[in-house]
Amino acid sequence: DLLGILIGSEGTLAILTEATVALRPIAPVTRSLMGSFTTARAAAETISAIIHTGTVPAAVEWLDRAGINGLQQFTDTGYPTDADAIVLIDVDGTAAEVDCDAAIVEKVLRQHATEVRRADDDEARAKLWYGRLHAPDAVVHSGKGFFIGDVTVPRQHIPEMQQAIQDAAKRHSDGLLFIAVTGHAGDGDLHPTTFYDKDNPNAATALEAANNEIIEAALKLDGTITGEHGVGTEKIQFMTKRFTPVEIAAQRILKQVFDPAQTFNPGIMLPDVSPEEPALPAFEAAVRAALEGQPSSAPHADGDDTTVEVNTGNLNLVVGAAVTLADLSRTLHEQGVICPAIPTEGLDRTVGEVIANATGEERLEVRHGLLGVEVVLPDGAAARFGGQNMKDVAGYDTKRLFIGGRNAFGTITSAVFKIAVVR
Repeated sequence: DLLGILIGSEGTLAILTEATVALRPIAPVTRSLMGSFTTARAAAETISAIIHTGTVPAAVEWLDRAGINGLQQFTDTGYPTDADAIVLIDVDGTAAEVDCDAAIVEKVLRQHATEVRRADDDEARAKLWYGRLHAPDAVVHSGKGFFIGDVTVPRQHIPEMQQAIQDAAKRHSDGLLFIAVTGHAGDGDLHPTTFYDKDNPNAATALEAANNEIIEAALKLDGTITGEHGVGTEKIQFMTKRFTPVEIAAQRILKQVFDPAQTFNPGIMLPDVSPEEPALPAFEAAVRAALEGQPSSAPHADGDDTTVEVNTGNLNLVVGAAVTLADLSRTLHEQGVICPAIPTEGLDRTVGEVIANATGEERLEVRHGLLGVEVVLPDGAAARFGGQNMKDVAGYDTKRLFIGGRNAFGTITSAVFKIAVVR
């Protein structure tokens, strides 16, 4: 899946000259709801409870107490300043679908939130979303210095991540004003926005230290260093903490094969070469053959991992490549969840087979639902690409090579997929 490798490659592999994209119609009806919570834990658990109903909101946005009170200095957000967190939710679809979904979301919110607001028309929705959507404008007009961060953690770790961010703000209060936590709670993607006085001599040092501590905290929570913004130059120092030397070496080979002259956006994303990085000539040969239009294949092997772990808090599935579709389907049914990427036909196949040989509609579903893979590369080294985070743009999206890759790039030993609750 060379398309997947190019997506998110930060201009380091090629100059893109054309793109073909899929379209979908705008939903005819959208309604918004807001819940206020006394604790971040209650807010996170409510989000999980909503998702567990089988309802899939169009948006789930997060704003914490520090963010509400801090932004209130610059603009009237209209949000309660005594809430530890608020969650803004959109549901969309046909009128009938929205009636059903909005009722479910509102019911769950009222079971857990201290206050619930509902907006059923465009004017009311604009008012409800104003504080969140105009936060960037307020930041710019405040005259304060600011830095917008980006980390992602599994959904169930959002409260711990929020606490880690505010702990960092307290440790560096000599140089910072406050850190507002906004983000896309449905994906576990948080954007800590750090504010500081531009004339404070301690600001630069405090900002760098706080940002680094926030990234370290995300990694300790099984998160990733960036969910949306990319690595660029700022987060290169964390690439070796996010990836092993083998995984860095594999990504460096992608860069070398696509851009042998090293002309495309040099100095971006990949750290300096380390002596710990192994040579991977067989993996390099497979990538080169694919790019030259002569893809190869290797004998299929799944290993012996038959693990099946269903994480309902983050709605993901960790499954060994040796698990048959029949066995996996039974386990998912018992748990009351589905995995759209898992076919309902050919149930004697293994998960590893499905990923490695995916074609047609099955390929599309796997591409959409696959979050990560653990593999053994052709050179014998083990590696993991992706993981349990719903958003992760750290490094090249190397897991894509293994979708329909016919084992040319290595043997898949386990995989992580998105799942959904049966309605």
